[in-house]
Amino acid sequence: MKTPFIGKRKFLKDTILSLDQKWYVEYWVIRYYFLGIEVYRIKREKLKYANGKNHQAENKKS
Repeated sequence: MKTPFIGKRKFLKDTILSLDQKWYVEYWVIRYYFLGIEVYRIKREKLKYANGKNHQAENKKS
């Protein structure tokens, strides 16, 4: 894949399901680019429930 000249790109790294199948966690990596060079990276965890409610936690690591 090509990197964008200016912008961001999201990657879904992993999805983990709960044992009771009522919720799951998605692990995302978001990369920001400027002039084709990666300048910032965020790792984000997103908790999703089967009933449609979302909860978001953020881990910042460059």
